[in-house]
Amino acid sequence: MLWKIYFGVMALLIVFGFLGMLFGKPQEVYPMADKIVLSVWMVQLVGLFGYVFRKPLLTVAVWRGLFPAFVLTFVAAVLFSVYRLSLIEPISIVSGFIVMVICFALPFFPLLLANHRYAFRSQGIWSADGMPPATP
Repeated sequence: MLWKIYFGVMALLIVFGFLGMLFGKPQEVYPMADKIVLSVWMVQLVGLFGYVFRKPLLTVAVWRGLFPAFVLTFVAAVLFSVYRLSLIEPISIVSGFIVMVICFALPFFPLLLANHRYAFRSQGIWSADGMPPATP
């Protein structure tokens, strides 16, 4: 139940981010980074949907192959945000890093965790009959 609520919240957050990107003013520093990060988050949202509702979407190999890109995007989003924050506010890089890790870790780390579980820990979803494989 909690994962379904989280899915709804993340879907709204990503849709509002997409609308903001379409109708808002682009960032002055690395505006393409926002488009890339948001696109990856949309793909992660599809994986979250598959995990939450136990639906096999694409193949397990695709999700396992995409997972390193998800981790890289998470780290890059934190670093870009720290850099942007350091340009706006006169704070140290360490302080900006701590603030951005908190801002990104709270909403987006569970998304990363769900995608990891979907790709590597949900064998029951990927088996043909929906049951986990029998262990000898």
